[in-house]
Amino acid sequence: PPNCVRAKMEGTVEVIFIVATDGSIHDIRVQKSVNPMLDHEVVRVISLMPKWIPGHKYGHPIQSQVTLPVVFSLSDFSLK
Repeated sequence: PPNCVRAKMEGTVEVIFIVATDGSIHDIRVQKSVNPMLDHEVVRVISLMPKWIPGHKYGHPIQSQVTLPVVFSLSDFSLK
């Protein structure tokens, strides 16, 4: 988010969520926070993602929990 860029916020937000048997994503939670604005952005973007391919066990789709680190880095970014 532009406000975070101007404030030079960086870090890794770690989220966990459930991928259902149909590939939909739900129960998104921040496990490791950097800043509430970055946390909100990660949850917002993940909630907009298309369906994932669900995990499988014995040839059948299963619900699974995913842990995803999202890195915010400004090393190659400039806000114009």
